[in-house]
Amino acid sequence: TNQMLTCCIKNITMPGAVLWLQDKTVLIANLRSTVALYKSYRDQYGADRESLAKQSPRSKQFDFDPERIFGKFVLFVKRCTKLIDMFSTLLQFETLAKHTHI
Repeated sequence: TNQMLTCCIKNITMPGAVLWLQDKTVLIANLRSTVALYKSYRDQYGADRESLAKQSPRSKQFDFDPERIFGKFVLFVKRCTKLIDMFSTLLQFETLAKHTHI
């Protein structure tokens, strides 16, 4: 999970660039890909857990605390979601500012 978060952060923050100075459409796309990665990761964890439970129901071979596994990622995804909302709003206002001919 920590490696996935590190890769997501590197994907979102371009080297030497501040979030505010990046292209907003690219930034929003990168933030959305982070959220999609989390959902896929969580779904795959659930599928693997169910698969192993069906194979050997008495064994606890996949009995990990999901909060410990996904805790940091959940917080990061919440922040990404808020950033998506904020940068989408900024993008809308920038578009409106370009059309002041009314």
